[in-house]
Amino acid sequence: MVESMLTVERHGYPILLTVHDEIIAEVDEGFGSLKEYEELMGISPTWAHDCPIGVEGWIGKRYRK
Repeated sequence: MVESMLTVERHGYPILLTVHDEIIAEVDEGFGSLKEYEELMGISPTWAHDCPIGVEGWIGKRYRK
């Protein structure tokens, strides 16, 4: 998950917090997209290129569990 965190931050999605297997980022309205964020999160690390990674995201104004 750390590689994904570095990747999304490099692409302009600043991380506010993590909760277990969740990464929460906050961006201005109109920046990026959920699809792009999920694609960035789904990139397998070079050391685990055959490991499938599932990603589900959502957009909201408040955190929810």
